[in-house]
Amino acid sequence: MQPFAFEPALFDHRAEATEALSRAGYQWLSNFSTIDLMHDVFGIEVCGIAEENDARCIECVLRRTFPSWKHYYIWLPTPEHGHLDISWIAVIHRDAPRGS
Repeated sequence: MQPFAFEPALFDHRAEATEALSRAGYQWLSNFSTIDLMHDVFGIEVCGIAEENDARCIECVLRRTFPSWKHYYIWLPTPEHGHLDISWIAVIHRDAPRGS
């Protein structure tokens, strides 16, 4: 098991993402529910997006905001993934997942 990696800089990046999403017309609690930090791969995920098209647009905003972060995708978790909230997630991160 890998030790937990804590990346304090991600808090500033979350604020940057929030501002970029707001400028693009996406508001917290209206268009998405949270922006979570991904310390293990130095990234963020925007969760609670109702529509797939919004998730794709949010992914584009994230890619413009963090152009050097090369790993990005959207996905729709299901109860099989352990999620009760079935909503889209847009993910972007700088580092490759360990073991890939």
